[in-house]
Amino acid sequence: TLTLLDLSGNEIGNTGAQHFATALQKNQTLTILNLESNRVQDDGMKYLAKVLENNKTLKRLDLEKNPSDSYAFVSAAFQIQNDPTVTRIYIRNKKITDTDVQFLADALRNNNTITELKLSRNQIGDSSIQYLGDILQNNTKIKTLDLSYNQLTNDGAKHLSKALKDSEIHSTIYLQSKKIGDDEVRFLADALGGTETKFIALYLSNNEIGDVGAECLARVLQNNKTLEKLFLLHNRIGLIGLQCLLDAFGTNQIIDHVEIDNNITDDTEVQQFFKFLQTNITITNLKLNGFNNQHWRKHRISIERSTYKKDIRMDTDWKINFGNNEMKYLADVLQINKVITQLDLSRNEIGDVGAECLARVLQNNKTLKKLSLLHNPIGLIGLQCLLDIIDHVEIENNITGEAEVQQFFRFLQTNITITQLRVIGFNTRYLQEHGISIEKFNDKKDVRMNIYWKNNFGNNEIKHLADTLNTNKTIAELNLSHHEIDDTGAQYLADSLRENATLKRLELFGKNNGYCAVIGAAIGLRNDKTITTLNLQSNQIGQDGVRYISDALEHNPILVTLDLGYNQIGDIGAQYLADVLKNNKILTKLNLNVNQIGDDGAQQLVFALSENTTLLTLALIGNNITPQQMCDWEDEVERIELYAHYPSDCSPDCEYGCYTDSGSD
Repeated sequence: TLTLLDLSGNEIGNTGAQHFATALQKNQTLTILNLESNRVQDDGMKYLAKVLENNKTLKRLDLEKNPSDSYAFVSAAFQIQNDPTVTRIYIRNKKITDTDVQFLADALRNNNTITELKLSRNQIGDSSIQYLGDILQNNTKIKTLDLSYNQLTNDGAKHLSKALKDSEIHSTIYLQSKKIGDDEVRFLADALGGTETKFIALYLSNNEIGDVGAECLARVLQNNKTLEKLFLLHNRIGLIGLQCLLDAFGTNQIIDHVEIDNNITDDTEVQQFFKFLQTNITITNLKLNGFNNQHWRKHRISIERSTYKKDIRMDTDWKINFGNNEMKYLADVLQINKVITQLDLSRNEIGDVGAECLARVLQNNKTLKKLSLLHNPIGLIGLQCLLDIIDHVEIENNITGEAEVQQFFRFLQTNITITQLRVIGFNTRYLQEHGISIEKFNDKKDVRMNIYWKNNFGNNEIKHLADTLNTNKTIAELNLSHHEIDDTGAQYLADSLRENATLKRLELFGKNNGYCAVIGAAIGLRNDKTITTLNLQSNQIGQDGVRYISDALEHNPILVTLDLGYNQIGDIGAQYLADVLKNNKILTKLNLNVNQIGDDGAQQLVFALSENTTLLTLALIGNNITPQQMCDWEDEVERIELYAHYPSDCSPDCEYGCYTDSGSD
């Protein structure tokens, strides 16, 4: 019975689509039909759409890359009606019209599996909203509805409001657009006040909502018990509307995430806003664009009291650069705040004075765990102050003098606090001269080190780092990607890490060679007890590299798949792997395609497989193994799944059945 038919890439056109439509009216076995790239236009899509009236088995109809904008809704309609496994319909920017939506709505009428319907950036108008509204009134499964950036106006808002008001949907509604103003939001507010309405999130950003619309929303939000998130960014809401909303949030104990723009510039109005924040205990995530530093300085106590209530993520988009003066006020807040755990102050104008202020208050703050001060003009004094009091610091330094550098590395020798340090700006000379300080510093805790040097990090620098790694027993992750490290540098690392049991991840990607990849992989095989699959395809790995991998694999108890395809391991490399395979009881898949392996290497693998009982799949396509050698694999071929190209001169009468018409098995 034919269940799948792929005719993509042909030219059946509208006539062919009509014939298929006729056949599909009666066919009840085909479940997948692919008609991509077939020059089917709008008329052809109409023929196919009619099939849905009688066909209940075609679950998937692929129509992409046809010159009709209707293909998306026709395909979706078949999925909605006939495929019960589909839960999400996503049709974005496909020029769907009112007629198309009506077709989708008909398909949705009896559907009870679709939970997400996203139709943003189409041409859906008020008539379409009425079709969807009729369906939504009786559909209790749809949890997410996205009608953003369509052509909804007053009438459409009225239809949607009525449908949502009468529905029992627990929903997230997306209505970002340039079309919704105070009149439209009045109808949506009415839906929010419905006794059955269970909105969870309402996205109304990028609209034309002003104070009147905000007041309408505020009135119903006072008693709403389900809405948790409200997005009103990029509207026209002023102080009156903002106050109404904030008053509603004060009595509403459910909503906890609000994003809103303000146009407040008068200081009296700002005071009113910050006064509200003093007593609000509900909102945990508040984003308010527009306040400048003057407002921050004058009303810092309100921010302090509001953030004291809950762990709040605060996004501050300042009109003026945030510098040392502003940092003094923030320091006052942090002095008594016990909930902020992460603070990002990157890309500002904070210098040593601001860093010192911050360091002083953080000495008694036990909750802040992560501080980011990247792209600030902080020098040695500020850097030292901060590194003494927090365990995760991201900072860009401007230390250039040799005396300052020595001072900094001396400090690192005795610091026992920092567990993660990212310092951008030192050049390679500093590592050479102060490697011992890095070593002593890292000896304190399990450290992830990312090295971002101004100059290329090459073999000379690796040699100094290798000396440090000889004695360091704490570094768990080391990132040295995108530097000029060749075989010599990689060997320095290999030698220094031979007895290291703590480094689990060594990243050497980027400008490095295949041997670098091998070293990184071998370290992971030896020390990381979570790796079960290792892919080293196309890394120019030769016999020396595969020897290093084999040594690590010998003591690895968990790797089940090893892919070494498209390298250059040759017969000697195959010998190294064969020695490991004799005793390995874990590896089940090994890919050695295109590796210059000949009969000698194949023979060693044969011997190993006679002792190995766990390898199930071996790939040897594209090597230099003769027919005679392949035929000698009788016992192993019977036990394992072998993939190999057999030479064309293999006899059709070969007793081992390795001959095929295509020359491969």
